[in-house]
Amino acid sequence: MFSAELFNSAIEALADEVCGGERREVIRRVKDMSAGAVLVTAIAAIVVA
Repeated sequence: MFSAELFNSAIEALADEVCGGERREVIRRVKDMSAGAVLVTAIAAIVVA
């Protein structure tokens, strides 16, 4: 779970750097998908535990 959050943070930081602070739809979708992956990982961790 912790590693998923680290990947999410890295993806968000990289996306922010690539777009230079400019708001872009594709960057928003990338961040949403990354956050969704963390949510799926958290749910899977709860189910397995």
